Order: sequence, then structure tokens, then C-alpha cells
Amino acid sequence: MAQPRRFSERVAVVFGANSQPLPEAFSQPSLFDGFPAETAAEKLRQQGFCSGLQLPLPLVRQIFDHASITPCVRHSEDRERFRIGEVQDGFTPSGAPVGTADVVFPGCDAVDRVSCDATLVEIARLYLGYRPQRVARRLFWSPVSSLPDQVRRECGQTIDYHYDIEPHNSLYVFFYITGADHNSGSHVTVARSHKPKPLPIIWSSAFQPAARVLERYGADSPVVIEGGPGYGFLEDPACFHKALPPTGHDRLVLQLRYS
Repeated sequence: MAQPRRFSERVAVVFGANSQPLPEAFSQPSLFDGFPAETAAEKLRQQGFCSGLQLPLPLVRQIFDHASITPCVRHSEDRERFRIGEVQDGFTPSGAPVGTADVVFPGCDAVDRVSCDATLVEIARLYLGYRPQRVARRLFWSPVSSLPDQVRRECGQTIDYHYDIEPHNSLYVFFYITGADHNSGSHVTVARSHKPKPLPIIWSSAFQPAARVLERYGADSPVVIEGGPGYGFLEDPACFHKALPPTGHDRLVLQLRYS
């Protein structure tokens, strides 16, 4: 199977450029007060993911507005800057194909508020076994297009099952800023696939054919995570996962990495 070229390097550069230390103490109450941190950590241990977070809609609107007017880039080495509204059927104004478009400056007051939330940090502490020291932020669009799958892969859109190899123990948190379903780029995670991989998989590739993933973890193991604006979930990066290509409307996601 063809794989996105330098995908890991691209994401590492984005996260590395947008990583910041976490505060020692929190000055504001949690946005997710009442969301059970211990239960979430236990679900992560058992299933590799946990859903059910919900951002307040005013923050969702602030993040959406920020991402709509801030320049984007296809990848860190690309000099072209464009706003998401300038992308037409998956192509930038210069004619370059767009699988995903990273907001160049992902930080804004609302993103800062979410990324330093006490409940998210506590879940990460319980799951990782220590208090995370840093959080990296990635805010990116997946625009609707009719691009062929191979072009999507070459553009770094992860439409194939894979797991992420992180340099440090990490926990991901995702928020659908636009909402997502089968037709708008839902995230698909494979339950229980975060546990140690068999050697044939470890020795081959982090990207695996769907048939091999389903044979290993069961036909009922993939979970399509759908939700409206502000819906969120947590995931161990070692889980096999992928994104469905958006066909109905653009997808905007805020991704946090605690490490």
C-alpha cells in the first residue's frame, strides 16, 4: 500500500513548533467539570479511546472564526499561504492539491484555554502515570474535494489505518470544531488496538491494510466517532486509526498532544 510521504515528519514539525509547557497551577475552572477523569483513564486503558467531551459553543465559535481568517499551509516546507475559503475542490489558489491544511498560528485565547484545561491534564496524568509537562496544539482543516485517494495520501491525509510512533509517552485529545460524521471526515479508531502489536506488524509498517487490521482486532473493532460542533474524544496514539475523506462539508479539528 502506498503511504503518505514524510507524514510522521510533517506532523512532528507541526507539533514541535506549537508545543508549550503546561502551567504548574490552573487559574480557571475546568471546562469539563463533572467529566469523570478516573473513568476516562480506565476506558483509555481498556479500549484505547474515550469519547464524550463537549466544548462550550462560544469557544467553538471563537476557534472556528480564528481558523477561518488565519492563513493555512499544506505542510511546513510549502511557502504558499492561503485561507481555507480560498480552497476550491481541494486546490489552493496556485493549483496545489490540499488533503489537510494546517492553520499556521493554531493558538488563540480559546485554544489556549482548552489546551491548559485541568480535567484534560488530570486525565493525561492518570493515564500516562505522571503529570504531563507539555501540550502541543494542531488546528487543521480537511476540505471537501474530489481528489483521488492516492493524491490524498501524497498530501498527508491519513485515510488508511495506521498508528503513531511518538518519541515520548503521549495522549491525544481531539475536538471537532465543525462537527463530523460519515460524510464529513469522521475519525475512525480501532478499539483495543493500542496494546502491544504482534511482531509481524511491528516489523512491517505503521500503516496497515484494512483487511489485516480487521483480521487482527475483529470486524466489530472499528469505531466511527461522530459528533456535533465541539464534540471531543481522547485516544492513545498507539491505536490504529484513520480519517474518512470529507464529502459533505469541510472538517476543522483541534488536536492536542499531552506528553
